[in-house]
Amino acid sequence: MAETSLQLTNTSSRPLRALLRDPWPPSNAVPGTTHAARPRVEVPAGGTRELHTQLRPTRRGEAVAHSVTVRSYGPLGLVSRQATHPVPGSLRVLPPFHSRRLLAAKTARLRELDGRTSALGRGEGTEFDSLRRYVPGDDTRSIDWRATARRSEVAV
Repeated sequence: MAETSLQLTNTSSRPLRALLRDPWPPSNAVPGTTHAARPRVEVPAGGTRELHTQLRPTRRGEAVAHSVTVRSYGPLGLVSRQATHPVPGSLRVLPPFHSRRLLAAKTARLRELDGRTSALGRGEGTEFDSLRRYVPGDDTRSIDWRATARRSEVAV
């Protein structure tokens, strides 16, 4: 969950009544719907108003805000004017890690997908080509007992 803020400044001599279309749909949808929130705002003449929006991203990745559309209404509400204003902004969305113990497995999987896996050294597995003779000081838990029985010498 993230919070963004948008600052509106009214430079005219009349109060501004407007409807905003935020650049973050559909992550700021009205609860229970799939429609983006379109807040109504009133800014006094020559004043400033800050609007805060709670975002609940639906997809991970980089979310970029391009523009905000403001539809302002006349004093009687019969006429409106609409303008689109660029707003620079981006949001990086990452998946939640509910448990720290899963982090090691996820990063290992990412390293594997990236091609950065650790290769087993000689004597570090049970494959035939990785077996070697036992030397004093080797861990006794790494002895391959099947290969030892076949070769009649201790192999790790």
